[in-house]
Amino acid sequence: MTPEKLKELKFQVRRHMNGEVAQIMKGLDDAYKANYGISLQHAKDIAMAEDLSPDDCTELWETGWRDLMLVAAAAMRRHDPKADVIVRWTMSVPTIEMADALPFLLTGYMTDIEKLVVDLHERDMGFDFAIICSTVARALIARDDQRFYAAAPPQPSQLRDVWLESFAPVVTLAVALLNFAILRGEWSYAEARSISFLARQWCRLQRYGCIFEYDVPGVMHKVMQVASQRPDPNAILVARDIEDENAMVKSSL
Repeated sequence: MTPEKLKELKFQVRRHMNGEVAQIMKGLDDAYKANYGISLQHAKDIAMAEDLSPDDCTELWETGWRDLMLVAAAAMRRHDPKADVIVRWTMSVPTIEMADALPFLLTGYMTDIEKLVVDLHERDMGFDFAIICSTVARALIARDDQRFYAAAPPQPSQLRDVWLESFAPVVTLAVALLNFAILRGEWSYAEARSISFLARQWCRLQRYGCIFEYDVPGVMHKVMQVASQRPDPNAILVARDIEDENAMVKSSL
C-alpha cells in the first residue's frame, strides 16, 4: 500500500471519529496503538468504498489501529481468505471487542469456516475459543439470511434439502462446540460471552420445529444444566442468557 493511500484511509477514519466512544474505551484498555472509536458500520462503509487487496488488508490489520483493523476485516471479507491467513490475524487480536468484531465482519462469512475452526481449536491461544464460538454463531445467522431466505420460501418437501445445503455443516460445528464448552471447564469472560452468543443462535433453530436430526432443546438443556451448576459469574451469564432466549423463542412459536 502506498503511503498516500494509507494517509487517506487514516483521514477517513478520523473523519468518522467518535471521541466519546474512544475516550470510554481508552479508559478500559490501552491495547490499540490508536483508537478513534468509529462504529462497525462506518468501518464497513470505508471498506466498501476502497479497493483494498488482501495484502492491503493485512497491512492495515498489522497497524494495530483499532479502526483500521475493523476496516481491514470488513474489506478482507470480499476476498474470502483462506483459514491459515486469518489464523495468523487472530494472533494479534488484542481485546474482547476485536474478538467479537472479527466474526461479525469477516470470519462468520468465510467459506473456509470448517478449516478455520479446526486450526484455531488446535492452537487455542488468547481469544481463539471465543472467536471460534462467535464465528460459528455468526455463520448460523449468515446461512439463515443469505441462503434460507434468498429465494421464495421452500415447500415443506424441500425443507430437508435446504437444511442440508445451508445449515448442516455449520450446525454440526455448533453441536461439537457446545459439547466441548461443557467439557472445557472454566470459561473466561470472553469465552462465556461467545458461548452465550452461540447458544442463543442455537435456541433460535427451534423456529424450524426441530424437524431435523438435531435435538435443539436437548442440547440446550445440557449446556444450561452444566452452566447453572457452576458458581462463577461467567457460567451464570451463559445460563441466564439461555433461559431468556428460550423463553423468547417459545413465546414467538
